[in-house]
Amino acid sequence: MTGMCLKRMIGFAVGLCVAVTGARAQVDVLTQHNDNARTGANLRETALTPENVNKAQFGMLFRRVLDDQLYTQPLIVTKIQINGGTHDIVYVTTVNNSVYAFDANDSEAGSPIWHVNFGTPANVHSTDFGCLDINGQMGIIGTPVIDKVRGVLYVVSLARAGAETAPHTGFIQRLHALDLSTGADLPQSPVEIKAHDFNALMQNQRPALALANGMVYVGYASHCDRDPYHGFLMAYDAKNLSQITVLNTSPTGSEASIWQSGQGPAVDQDGNIYVVTGNGSWDGVHNFSESFLKLSPRLKLLDWF
Repeated sequence: MTGMCLKRMIGFAVGLCVAVTGARAQVDVLTQHNDNARTGANLRETALTPENVNKAQFGMLFRRVLDDQLYTQPLIVTKIQINGGTHDIVYVTTVNNSVYAFDANDSEAGSPIWHVNFGTPANVHSTDFGCLDINGQMGIIGTPVIDKVRGVLYVVSLARAGAETAPHTGFIQRLHALDLSTGADLPQSPVEIKAHDFNALMQNQRPALALANGMVYVGYASHCDRDPYHGFLMAYDAKNLSQITVLNTSPTGSEASIWQSGQGPAVDQDGNIYVVTGNGSWDGVHNFSESFLKLSPRLKLLDWF
């Protein structure tokens, strides 16, 4: 954002800060760390400088209270048409399975433009994980990704479910495609996330989502290294949410999670995907723990270290 910054705050709030130049948002932030290379760079910044980012000229303008904590990066889309007007919108999610859309510029607009919730989330005490890697609820953990051209926000939720829908765990993960203007699930959304050996409660959707090659990529780690879990990376068709392919980084072993401290998969100019795995099984053939992986757009292993 030109001349502006978003920050996650301790407690259940998100704050907006700005230099006193009065600049408004001009740059979209559609994915974690700004681009699919995960550089974190905004090369279109024109207002913020080392000289004016100081306590006299730079500070919080306003904040918004949410229903729970954020483990995700706020995203922003400029010039969204809503109710006959144009808005710059900040999209934030919480571990309570909520997604909010706030006006990025209007300090008086205390209520969200829209707010949706995907049901009672799983909790860090839903089973004996052995530690407190998440501080309470753990509904939405991974940063969403946005397709501005199609007007869609993709996000993964984890919620309690009836025995008829989740007979093995009592929990279900879903990939949602939400209308940027209304928050409504688009046709064919949501879809349940499934794969062989995938456990909806044990698998932590920690990495940010990635959008490339006409697909949404969804990565998985664990909670507290508590087995059973694997490192998963799944690809879904961005238009109809059909599952295209699944990579399990430890199919004949265990663990090897794709955690990355919440960083999303990186994508190069040819559409190849890059991820790093954690501890677990390794044999250099089927199982690739503690490895740097280069994958094709359809998640075929191309190279590794």
